[in-house]
Amino acid sequence: MNKIILQQGDTQSFPDKWIETKTGRIYYTNTKKYPEALTVVFMHGLSSNHTTWVHIVHTLEKLGYNTLTIELRGHGLSDKRKKKACYQLTMFADDLQNILQKEKIKRFIIVGYSYGGAITLEFMKRQPSGVQGLFLISTSSINPLKNKNLSWFNPLAKGLLAVLSLLFIWQKRKSYLYYRHGQAKNYWHSVWLGLNSTPLSVNFWMLAQMLKIDFTDLLPKINVPAVLVRGLNDPFISKKEAENMIKLLPNGQLETLRASGHFIGTHCQEEILQLLWQFLKKFPLK
Repeated sequence: MNKIILQQGDTQSFPDKWIETKTGRIYYTNTKKYPEALTVVFMHGLSSNHTTWVHIVHTLEKLGYNTLTIELRGHGLSDKRKKKACYQLTMFADDLQNILQKEKIKRFIIVGYSYGGAITLEFMKRQPSGVQGLFLISTSSINPLKNKNLSWFNPLAKGLLAVLSLLFIWQKRKSYLYYRHGQAKNYWHSVWLGLNSTPLSVNFWMLAQMLKIDFTDLLPKINVPAVLVRGLNDPFISKKEAENMIKLLPNGQLETLRASGHFIGTHCQEEILQLLWQFLKKFPLK
C-alpha cells in the first residue's frame, strides 16, 4: 500500500479527556482502540488546537494506530490562566510527560508541528523511554533571529514581547473562539482566528520562549529515527538550518514540500499524511 487517502473526520467522535495539574486542567484526546498498538502523539502549533489533526487522526485510526492529541495550555479547551511561568517550554514538556504516564503509553511516535516541534525537542532532553521516532513539521532548532543573523535584535525583541504581554494582560473574554481546523479561508483569516482563540498575552509569552531555544547540543543525542518536513518557501526555517539539523541528527531525514511556506501542517495535509505514513511503516504496529 503506497498511498493512502485522507479520511474526513470530526471532533465529536473524540473521547474528551483531561489531566489536572497544579497550574490548571489540560485537555487531550486518546483514541486507544488497539491494545499494544503503536501510539501516534500529535502536538499542534501556536494559536491552534487539537483539531489541526482531526482528519489525519481518523485516517490513522482506520489503519490500526492509537492516537493522542494534546491541547497546549493557553489553547482550545485547556487552561488559559494569565501567568507567564505557565508557558515555559518545560511546562509544556511536563504536560506531555504527565499525560503519557497517566495513559500508560509505552510505545509512541511524536508528531510536532512548529511550536509543537519545539516542545517535542524540549521533551527529548529527558531521554524518554518508549519514544520510537520523531516526525517534525516546520520545526526550528535555534532562535529564529539567530538563524537570520539577527541576534543583535534579540534583547529588543524580548523587551518588546514583554511590554506587549503586559499591555494586553487585561484582555479577557467570557469565552474564547474555539478554532476548528479548516475554518480559515486564508492565511490572514487563520491568524485572526488564532488571536481570537488564545489570549494575546499567552501568544507573546510563548513567542518569547522561541527566542531562547538552542537544541544544537541535543540533536546528536537523539538516536531514534527523525524526519524533518520543511516548506520550500518557509520564511522562518531556512534551507541551511534544516540541512544543519539533519547533519546533527544521527538518523535524520529531510523532506521538502514545494510551493509551500511555514504552515504546511494545516495547508498540505495530504502530502503530510503520505510522508507520515511512509515513516510509520518503519516501525512495527504491535
